[in-house]
Amino acid sequence: MAVDLLKFGSCTVSNVVDKSTVSVKSFWDGTPCVIALLRRFGCAFCRLHALELSRFQSAFQAKGVRLIGIGHDTEGVEEFREGQFFSGELYLDEKKETYAALGCGSVGLVPGMFSLVQSAGRNLVRETKGKNVVGNLKGDGWQTGGLVVVDKDGSLLYSFKQTKVTDNPDYVKIKELFNLKEEDLAPLKGNQPKAVSITENERTNFRRHASSIISTGLQPRVERRR
Repeated sequence: MAVDLLKFGSCTVSNVVDKSTVSVKSFWDGTPCVIALLRRFGCAFCRLHALELSRFQSAFQAKGVRLIGIGHDTEGVEEFREGQFFSGELYLDEKKETYAALGCGSVGLVPGMFSLVQSAGRNLVRETKGKNVVGNLKGDGWQTGGLVVVDKDGSLLYSFKQTKVTDNPDYVKIKELFNLKEEDLAPLKGNQPKAVSITENERTNFRRHASSIISTGLQPRVERRR
């Protein structure tokens, strides 16, 4: 995808710890960086994505690479931090300016639900369960995210933008960019004990709602005769 780094870099975000505001372009001022725009702090898929990126953190630090995570939803950020899903620096963009700059919009309700029941969605559900990564239903579930890798001179090395909520960046490509091997990465953290999982009642209601939405969305329209 085409990325306007000038527009993206002019956006401002706030640090979730000390609330200080910085420009995005400061992240690649003299140092390479990996910047991930997270969809939703409570999403199990997003938490798994954050954990996958966190595997790079020690290797990144050794190479002087900054790992940045940006979220837009204040709801769930503290639980996300307490669950230790992300090892990099975490920022908030409540106005979603960075998302707009990368062209990350929202998916529709029907295609969003439909992607969850397709093979990629089912595989991700199995993977999150297998790795003991839990989530909740709080926040905007249909916002898409993305990721960019920018060199210290401000040149774009790699970009990724979700078109479905089940899409993930190419982690192999990220390893190649920094000449890393699998053994250079930390093991994936699993079984986050401080995170609050979806209750069985919430899960049942979500499934019923998803089935209803998908069924309605797939029904052909019948025009009324006048």
